[in-house]
Amino acid sequence: MLKEFLTKLVIIIGFMASTCVLFYPQETARQKAVKIGCYLGDISAVIFVVEIIQKYFS
Repeated sequence: MLKEFLTKLVIIIGFMASTCVLFYPQETARQKAVKIGCYLGDISAVIFVVEIIQKYFS
């Protein structure tokens, strides 16, 4: 059960990261801002996943 859950989270984060890369390939000022937002979203998602994992294993 836990492994399935973790696998789904990894897939979701990977999908988020890949959509950021796919949709914003050019480097205009606005797209740089969007890219930074994407990366912040990815980072917060990773932190969220780590916290969930720690809850399950503590």
